[in-house]
Amino acid sequence: MLHWLPPSNTGGRDDILYVVTCEQCLPDQIECQPCDASIHFSENPRHLKATALTISGLEPHLNYTFTVEARNGVSRTKTAGTHTTLRVSLNQTEPPKVTSINLDSRSKTSLSLSWSVSPRQQSRVLKYEVAYNKKNDENSYSVHRCDGNSVIIEKLVPGTTYVVRVQAQTVEGAGTYSMEYEFDTLPAEPEGANQAAIIGGAAAGVFIVLLLIGFVIFVHRTRRNGRSRQSGDDVYFSKS
Repeated sequence: MLHWLPPSNTGGRDDILYVVTCEQCLPDQIECQPCDASIHFSENPRHLKATALTISGLEPHLNYTFTVEARNGVSRTKTAGTHTTLRVSLNQTEPPKVTSINLDSRSKTSLSLSWSVSPRQQSRVLKYEVAYNKKNDENSYSVHRCDGNSVIIEKLVPGTTYVVRVQAQTVEGAGTYSMEYEFDTLPAEPEGANQAAIIGGAAAGVFIVLLLIGFVIFVHRTRRNGRSRQSGDDVYFSKS
């Protein structure tokens, strides 16, 4: 929260308004940029009557510069000499925090997940800790550690909902866990369906075998009958 005092000389006016501007930059940068949309103000920073303002959404490892200007309420012009600047550096030891977890793929017994942190803090992460358990069953709690921002969790139960959260760890220590996300493994195929598929496959195999046997018998008989006729014709012509 920022606090400031009114100008010592208001020109006899009591309708002073305040304008607060924000700039941000990395510690090794000289020139700063206007603060991005992730910064939130408790009130409109360009039309303030109070001498205090709450600012949220600030990120560690950034330097912020806040400038407060006092302006005449009628002319909206800057009152000469009535502005002040405050430079703030946030706590450098705050660990990064995972902001979202995504489901990349799944099977009956596995979940493939990935997650993201602020790009400015990604380089500080040494490893991640992935904690998961069956929904409504904390006794199934398990932990998986990995170096990258993705993991494949295996040996899961088919058709089951799992609660997952991820924690980033740095040299300074471990951060807080992310929000809990729920993901489902694919359901197992019904046992009856497997048996029906096996029986159907076996029946189809038997039918094909019988069909082949019948075809072979048919061809064999056709050839034999043809030879018998040919033999009778040869005898007849030889007698004449």
